[in-house]
Amino acid sequence: MSFLNQMLILILAGLVTVVGKTDHSVKPGGQLETRRLMVQADVEAGGSGTVNLRHSRRYVSGKDTPKGLYTGPYFSPGLVSNYTASVGETIRLNCKVYQVDGQSVAWVRSHDSTILSVDEIVFVSNPRFVVNQNKQRGEWTLIVKEIRKEDDGVYECQISTVNKLSHFINLKVLEPKVMIEGGPDVFTQQGSTVTLNCNITGTNIVPAVKWEFRGEEVLPGENIDLNIYKHKDTTVSQLTLHKVNKNRIGNYSCVPESIQPASINLHVILEDPNEELLTSSGNYANLSGLLVLMAIFLQQ
Repeated sequence: MSFLNQMLILILAGLVTVVGKTDHSVKPGGQLETRRLMVQADVEAGGSGTVNLRHSRRYVSGKDTPKGLYTGPYFSPGLVSNYTASVGETIRLNCKVYQVDGQSVAWVRSHDSTILSVDEIVFVSNPRFVVNQNKQRGEWTLIVKEIRKEDDGVYECQISTVNKLSHFINLKVLEPKVMIEGGPDVFTQQGSTVTLNCNITGTNIVPAVKWEFRGEEVLPGENIDLNIYKHKDTTVSQLTLHKVNKNRIGNYSCVPESIQPASINLHVILEDPNEELLTSSGNYANLSGLLVLMAIFLQQ
Protein backbone atom coordinates (compact mmCIF):
# COMPACT_ATOMS: atom_id res chain seq x y z
CA MET A 1 0.00 0.00 0.00
CA SER A 2 1.45 3.34 -1.00
CA PHE A 3 2.26 6.07 1.50
CA LEU A 4 -0.44 8.34 0.07
CA ASN A 5 -3.06 5.62 0.43
CA GLN A 6 -2.04 5.04 4.04
CA MET A 7 -2.31 8.76 4.80
CA LEU A 8 -5.74 8.89 3.15
CA ILE A 9 -6.98 5.99 5.31
CA LEU A 10 -5.68 7.66 8.47
CA ILE A 11 -7.33 10.96 7.56
CA LEU A 12 -10.66 9.29 6.82
CA ALA A 13 -10.48 7.33 10.06
CA GLY A 14 -9.84 10.52 11.96
CA LEU A 15 -12.81 12.25 10.36
CA VAL A 16 -15.09 9.31 11.13
CA THR A 17 -13.95 9.39 14.75
CA VAL A 18 -14.64 13.11 15.07
CA VAL A 19 -18.04 12.92 13.40
CA GLY A 20 -19.05 9.88 15.43
CA LYS A 21 -18.57 11.62 18.79
CA THR A 22 -21.40 13.59 20.36
CA ASP A 23 -20.52 15.96 23.19
CA HIS A 24 -23.16 18.55 24.14
CA SER A 25 -21.23 19.99 27.07
CA VAL A 26 -19.83 23.49 26.85
CA LYS A 27 -16.11 23.03 27.42
CA PRO A 28 -13.27 25.51 26.91
CA GLY A 29 -12.19 24.92 23.34
CA GLY A 30 -15.21 22.66 22.64
CA GLN A 31 -17.63 23.03 19.73
CA LEU A 32 -20.41 24.69 21.72
CA GLU A 33 -17.95 27.02 23.42
CA THR A 34 -16.47 27.90 20.02
CA ARG A 35 -19.98 28.61 18.68
CA ARG A 36 -20.82 30.74 21.71
CA LEU A 37 -17.71 32.86 21.13
CA MET A 38 -18.55 33.15 17.43
CA VAL A 39 -22.08 34.26 18.27
CA GLN A 40 -20.82 36.77 20.83
CA ALA A 41 -18.37 38.20 18.29
CA ASP A 42 -21.08 38.53 15.66
CA VAL A 43 -23.46 40.15 18.18
CA GLU A 44 -20.84 42.72 19.10
CA ALA A 45 -20.13 43.35 15.42
CA GLY A 46 -23.84 43.78 14.69
CA GLY A 47 -24.27 46.72 17.04
CA SER A 48 -26.63 47.37 19.95
CA GLY A 49 -30.11 46.00 19.47
CA THR A 50 -29.39 44.38 16.10
CA VAL A 51 -28.27 40.79 15.72
CA ASN A 52 -26.03 40.03 12.72
CA LEU A 53 -25.69 36.25 12.70
CA ARG A 54 -26.41 35.12 9.17
CA HIS A 55 -22.95 33.48 8.86
CA SER A 56 -22.47 32.13 12.37
CA ARG A 57 -24.94 29.23 12.27
CA ARG A 58 -23.43 25.79 11.72
CA TYR A 59 -26.65 23.77 11.66
CA VAL A 60 -30.03 23.92 9.96
CA SER A 61 -32.98 24.27 12.31
CA GLY A 62 -36.70 24.21 11.80
CA LYS A 63 -36.63 21.68 8.95
CA ASP A 64 -39.68 19.97 10.47
CA THR A 65 -41.68 23.19 10.83
CA PRO A 66 -44.69 23.79 8.55
CA LYS A 67 -43.99 25.22 5.11
CA GLY A 68 -46.12 28.20 4.18
CA LEU A 69 -46.53 30.49 1.22
CA TYR A 70 -43.38 32.45 2.09
CA THR A 71 -39.95 31.71 0.64
CA GLY A 72 -38.11 32.63 3.85
CA PRO A 73 -38.68 32.83 7.62
CA TYR A 74 -41.95 34.29 8.90
CA PHE A 75 -43.73 34.70 12.21
CA SER A 76 -46.80 32.70 13.15
CA PRO A 77 -49.92 34.83 12.44
CA GLY A 78 -51.37 33.83 15.82
CA LEU A 79 -48.67 35.41 17.98
CA VAL A 80 -49.85 37.45 20.97
CA SER A 81 -48.58 41.03 21.19
CA ASN A 82 -49.79 42.06 24.67
CA TYR A 83 -49.04 40.37 27.98
CA THR A 84 -49.92 41.34 31.54
CA ALA A 85 -48.21 40.07 34.69
CA SER A 86 -48.07 41.05 38.35
CA VAL A 87 -44.93 41.74 40.35
CA GLY A 88 -43.44 38.46 41.57
CA GLU A 89 -45.04 36.26 38.88
CA THR A 90 -43.33 34.35 36.06
CA ILE A 91 -44.25 35.24 32.47
CA ARG A 92 -43.61 33.36 29.21
CA LEU A 93 -43.31 35.54 26.09
CA ASN A 94 -43.91 33.33 23.06
CA CYS A 95 -42.32 33.73 19.64
CA LYS A 96 -43.00 31.20 16.89
CA VAL A 97 -41.07 31.32 13.60
CA TYR A 98 -41.61 29.10 10.55
CA GLN A 99 -38.99 28.25 7.92
CA VAL A 100 -36.19 29.70 10.02
CA ASP A 101 -33.62 27.45 8.29
CA GLY A 102 -30.10 28.85 8.82
CA GLN A 103 -31.15 32.11 10.45
CA SER A 104 -30.87 33.01 14.13
CA VAL A 105 -33.65 34.20 16.42
CA ALA A 106 -32.90 36.73 19.15
CA TRP A 107 -34.73 38.50 21.98
CA VAL A 108 -34.05 42.21 22.47
CA ARG A 109 -35.31 44.52 25.23
CA SER A 110 -36.38 47.62 23.33
CA HIS A 111 -36.09 50.44 25.86
CA ASP A 112 -32.32 50.01 26.28
CA SER A 113 -31.59 47.88 23.15
CA THR A 114 -30.18 45.08 25.33
CA ILE A 115 -29.73 41.78 23.47
CA LEU A 116 -31.10 39.24 25.94
CA SER A 117 -30.50 36.07 23.93
CA VAL A 118 -29.56 34.60 20.58
CA ASP A 119 -31.05 31.19 19.87
CA GLU A 120 -30.45 29.14 23.05
CA ILE A 121 -27.65 31.38 24.35
CA VAL A 122 -28.59 33.96 27.04
CA PHE A 123 -26.35 37.04 27.03
CA VAL A 124 -27.47 38.70 30.26
CA SER A 125 -26.13 37.50 33.59
CA ASN A 126 -29.49 37.95 35.31
CA PRO A 127 -30.77 34.41 36.11
CA ARG A 128 -34.38 35.65 35.92
CA PHE A 129 -34.14 35.53 32.11
CA VAL A 130 -34.30 32.11 30.46
CA VAL A 131 -34.86 31.03 26.84
CA ASN A 132 -36.75 27.85 26.04
CA GLN A 133 -36.03 26.84 22.44
CA ASN A 134 -37.79 24.12 20.45
CA LYS A 135 -36.33 24.09 16.95
CA GLN A 136 -38.63 21.41 15.58
CA ARG A 137 -41.71 23.43 16.52
CA GLY A 138 -40.07 26.75 15.67
CA GLU A 139 -40.57 28.15 19.19
CA TRP A 140 -38.35 30.63 21.01
CA THR A 141 -39.91 31.44 24.39
CA LEU A 142 -38.48 34.14 26.64
CA ILE A 143 -39.18 33.33 30.30
CA VAL A 144 -38.95 36.15 32.85
CA LYS A 145 -39.04 34.98 36.46
CA GLU A 146 -39.96 36.98 39.55
CA ILE A 147 -41.32 39.89 37.50
CA ARG A 148 -40.33 43.38 38.66
CA LYS A 149 -41.90 46.72 37.87
CA GLU A 150 -38.84 47.69 35.79
CA ASP A 151 -39.52 44.73 33.46
CA ASP A 152 -42.48 46.67 32.08
CA GLY A 153 -42.01 47.60 28.41
CA VAL A 154 -41.55 46.34 24.86
CA TYR A 155 -39.64 43.18 23.90
CA GLU A 156 -38.58 42.30 20.35
CA CYS A 157 -38.34 38.81 18.86
CA GLN A 158 -35.93 39.27 15.95
CA ILE A 159 -34.97 37.10 12.96
CA SER A 160 -31.50 37.81 11.56
CA THR A 161 -32.44 37.97 7.88
CA VAL A 162 -30.82 40.50 5.49
CA ASN A 163 -33.82 42.74 6.09
CA LYS A 164 -34.43 42.27 9.81
CA LEU A 165 -37.83 40.77 10.75
CA SER A 166 -39.29 41.64 14.16
CA HIS A 167 -42.31 40.82 16.28
CA PHE A 168 -42.90 43.26 19.14
CA ILE A 169 -44.47 42.31 22.47
CA ASN A 170 -45.72 44.80 25.03
CA LEU A 171 -45.41 43.58 28.63
CA LYS A 172 -47.49 45.41 31.23
CA VAL A 173 -46.41 44.82 34.82
CA LEU A 174 -49.01 45.37 37.53
CA GLU A 175 -48.01 46.37 41.05
CA PRO A 176 -50.40 44.97 43.70
CA LYS A 177 -51.89 47.45 46.17
CA VAL A 178 -54.02 46.91 49.27
CA MET A 179 -56.38 49.48 50.80
CA ILE A 180 -59.06 49.23 53.52
CA GLU A 181 -61.96 51.60 52.88
CA GLY A 182 -62.41 54.32 55.49
CA GLY A 183 -58.94 53.89 56.97
CA PRO A 184 -56.81 54.56 58.84
CA ASP A 185 -59.53 55.07 61.50
CA VAL A 186 -63.10 53.75 61.55
CA PHE A 187 -65.70 54.85 64.12
CA THR A 188 -68.83 52.90 65.02
CA GLN A 189 -71.53 52.78 67.72
CA GLN A 190 -71.61 50.08 70.37
CA GLY A 191 -73.97 47.27 69.38
CA SER A 192 -73.93 48.16 65.68
CA THR A 193 -72.67 46.20 62.67
CA VAL A 194 -69.49 47.36 60.93
CA THR A 195 -68.18 46.09 57.58
CA LEU A 196 -64.52 46.48 56.63
CA ASN A 197 -63.79 46.25 52.89
CA CYS A 198 -60.24 45.44 51.82
CA ASN A 199 -59.61 46.27 48.13
CA ILE A 200 -56.75 44.48 46.36
CA THR A 201 -55.73 45.76 42.91
CA GLY A 202 -52.85 45.22 40.49
CA THR A 203 -52.94 41.42 40.36
CA ASN A 204 -54.28 38.94 37.81
CA ILE A 205 -55.13 36.30 40.37
CA VAL A 206 -57.41 36.25 43.39
CA PRO A 207 -54.95 35.92 46.28
CA ALA A 208 -55.57 34.09 49.52
CA VAL A 209 -56.50 36.73 52.11
CA LYS A 210 -56.72 36.60 55.87
CA TRP A 211 -57.69 39.19 58.48
CA GLU A 212 -55.79 39.74 61.69
CA PHE A 213 -56.98 41.41 64.91
CA ARG A 214 -54.24 42.54 67.26
CA GLY A 215 -51.86 40.20 65.46
CA GLU A 216 -54.12 37.11 65.66
CA GLU A 217 -56.01 35.63 62.69
CA VAL A 218 -59.73 36.39 62.58
CA LEU A 219 -61.88 33.34 61.86
CA PRO A 220 -65.59 33.30 60.93
CA GLY A 221 -67.88 32.53 63.83
CA GLU A 222 -70.40 34.11 66.15
CA ASN A 223 -71.00 37.72 65.05
CA ILE A 224 -68.11 37.49 62.52
CA ASP A 225 -68.55 37.01 58.74
CA LEU A 226 -65.78 36.71 56.12
CA ASN A 227 -66.40 36.99 52.37
CA ILE A 228 -64.29 37.49 49.26
CA TYR A 229 -65.38 38.39 45.73
CA LYS A 230 -64.04 39.80 42.47
CA HIS A 231 -65.32 43.08 41.05
CA LYS A 232 -63.79 43.99 37.67
CA ASP A 233 -60.05 44.40 38.35
CA THR A 234 -60.44 44.49 42.14
CA THR A 235 -60.52 41.66 44.66
CA VAL A 236 -62.57 42.59 47.74
CA SER A 237 -62.12 40.81 51.06
CA GLN A 238 -64.94 41.71 53.43
CA LEU A 239 -64.92 41.43 57.22
CA THR A 240 -68.27 42.04 58.95
CA LEU A 241 -68.53 42.44 62.72
CA HIS A 242 -71.99 42.25 64.32
CA LYS A 243 -73.03 43.61 67.75
CA VAL A 244 -69.77 45.47 68.18
CA ASN A 245 -68.60 45.98 71.77
CA LYS A 246 -65.45 47.08 73.51
CA ASN A 247 -63.82 43.69 72.87
CA ARG A 248 -63.76 44.51 69.16
CA ILE A 249 -61.76 47.69 69.62
CA GLY A 250 -58.26 47.70 68.16
CA ASN A 251 -56.12 47.23 65.06
CA TYR A 252 -57.37 45.15 62.09
CA SER A 253 -55.08 44.09 59.23
CA CYS A 254 -55.96 42.76 55.78
CA VAL A 255 -53.16 40.35 54.82
CA PRO A 256 -53.17 39.04 51.21
CA GLU A 257 -50.67 36.31 50.41
CA SER A 258 -47.31 37.69 49.16
CA ILE A 259 -48.61 41.29 49.17
CA GLN A 260 -47.95 44.12 51.61
CA PRO A 261 -50.87 44.23 54.11
CA ALA A 262 -53.00 47.23 55.12
CA SER A 263 -54.36 48.13 58.57
CA ILE A 264 -57.05 50.25 60.22
CA ASN A 265 -57.98 51.16 63.80
CA LEU A 266 -61.54 50.49 64.95
CA HIS A 267 -62.96 52.91 67.53
CA VAL A 268 -66.25 52.21 69.35
CA ILE A 269 -68.53 54.88 70.80
CA LEU A 270 -69.86 53.34 74.00
CA GLU A 271 -73.39 53.94 75.26
CA ASP A 272 -72.13 55.44 78.47
CA PRO A 273 -73.74 58.10 80.67
CA ASN A 274 -70.42 59.92 80.82
CA GLU A 275 -70.42 60.22 76.99
CA GLU A 276 -66.97 58.78 76.66
CA LEU A 277 -65.45 56.81 73.80
CA LEU A 278 -63.07 53.91 74.04
CA THR A 279 -60.28 54.23 71.49
CA SER A 280 -58.24 51.50 69.82
CA SER A 281 -55.52 51.93 72.40
CA GLY A 282 -58.00 51.16 75.17
CA ASN A 283 -58.05 54.71 76.54
CA TYR A 284 -61.16 56.78 77.26
CA ALA A 285 -61.44 60.17 75.61
CA ASN A 286 -63.87 63.06 75.68
CA LEU A 287 -66.64 62.48 73.15
CA SER A 288 -67.03 66.07 71.98
CA GLY A 289 -63.40 66.30 70.88
CA LEU A 290 -63.59 63.01 69.06
CA LEU A 291 -66.81 64.02 67.31
CA VAL A 292 -64.93 66.98 65.89
CA LEU A 293 -62.27 64.59 64.58
CA MET A 294 -64.96 62.38 63.07
CA ALA A 295 -66.47 65.37 61.26
CA ILE A 296 -63.05 66.18 59.79
CA PHE A 297 -62.69 62.60 58.56
CA LEU A 298 -66.10 62.66 56.94
CA GLN A 299 -65.30 65.89 55.08
CA GLN A 300 -62.14 64.38 53.54
